[in-house]
Amino acid sequence: MLAETLKKRRGELHFTQQAVADHLHVTRQAISSWECGKSYPDIPTLVKLSDYYRLSLDQMLKEDGAYLEKIKAEKKELTLLKKQLKGSLLPFFVLVGLLILLQLTQNDPSQQLWSALYLFCRLGVIAYSCWIFWLIKTAKRLNKWLTVGFSLLFLALFLRLIEPLFAFSYIGLITWLLQIIAFLLIFISVKKSRK
Repeated sequence: MLAETLKKRRGELHFTQQAVADHLHVTRQAISSWECGKSYPDIPTLVKLSDYYRLSLDQMLKEDGAYLEKIKAEKKELTLLKKQLKGSLLPFFVLVGLLILLQLTQNDPSQQLWSALYLFCRLGVIAYSCWIFWLIKTAKRLNKWLTVGFSLLFLALFLRLIEPLFAFSYIGLITWLLQIIAFLLIFISVKKSRK
């Protein structure tokens, strides 16, 4: 098993759990948890461990069927998440595009049809944002950048939704600024996750 291999190799090299943790930039409790078999390191950390312990990945994983099953399950989960996100992006961008088009071509906001369509688009964008956030959260791929980005996006969309109820000065500028910051944070998160 991987846990036994990690513990045995650390002992052979006379490394302490704290020394390994400091080298990998994780907690000592994480090392202990890996060596007890309570949890597993992620793939990038496993590669670093392989280099640090001077063991091939094959030697580390050969006998651990549970870890290999975990990797297969995560791959299947990521594939499903990608399919769900790809399927949800087209309607999301159609709604956002329609919302922008309605904003730019607004003639008379008192018309009932225009108001209903505008409200539908706003609610649709909020619903799709929530759904995408939920997909990412259930896949356990949420980090602080995504959380802050989605929070700002929800705030901007909520302010846009309640805008007709109140006469806020500069609400349009504020919501656009919040949305731009939100998308930048989400973009940063995606870039960091690819590293």
